[in-house]
This record gives sequence, C-alpha cells and structure tokens, in this order.
Amino acid sequence: MSFDKIIYHLTGPWAICTYTLLLILWVTDGYADTYMEWKNKVKPNNEPVHHLRMGHKFDSGIYLEGGKRTDGYSAELGYKYKFKGITIKGKLESNKVDNWKHTLETKVRYTFD
Repeated sequence: MSFDKIIYHLTGPWAICTYTLLLILWVTDGYADTYMEWKNKVKPNNEPVHHLRMGHKFDSGIYLEGGKRTDGYSAELGYKYKFKGITIKGKLESNKVDNWKHTLETKVRYTFD
C-alpha cells in the first residue's frame, strides 16, 4: 500500500465519518441511541446497492448516519417529530460514487384517532 493510500484512508471521507461518529459516542451519555444499520436498495434491472452505516439518534429527534456503500460512501441527517396525531419526518441523504449526490425528503403523516 502506497503512502498516498494510507493518508487517504486516515483522512478521507470514510475516516472523517468514523471520527465524527466516535466523537458522538464519546460525548453522549451512553450507547443506547447508537446503532449500526444495513440497508439494501434495488432498482429494476440494476445491481443491488448495499449500505452499512453507523448512526446516532439524539434526544431532540435528530439522527445522523454515515458509512460505506457499494462502490462509495453514504451519509444521512434526519429528524422525526410527533404532535397530536401528526408526524413530520425529513432527511438529507448524500451518496458518493464518483461525485456527491444529494436527496432531500420530507413526509407529513396524520393519524386518525
């Protein structure tokens, strides 16, 4: 392994996500809201894309995830709030294979009592 690859692995996007998640683990009170998630996406006539992410959900309803995906990296920042029958969820998801691509998603749900 060349010196450039070693530096990339220590300072690249995957390393930055890992350092950030380790900092979150260190700063938070415990591991109860920290998790690891595996996700699989398949579009018709395409190869499946696998995601393996570490994440943390804060008491405020905000969560942060980051990790490796097939041929790249992925990260997600989202929230979920509930008010008297209304649930509001949103997320910003970013994926990098060659270039970063971002998706913003918002959902509002009303539950009839």
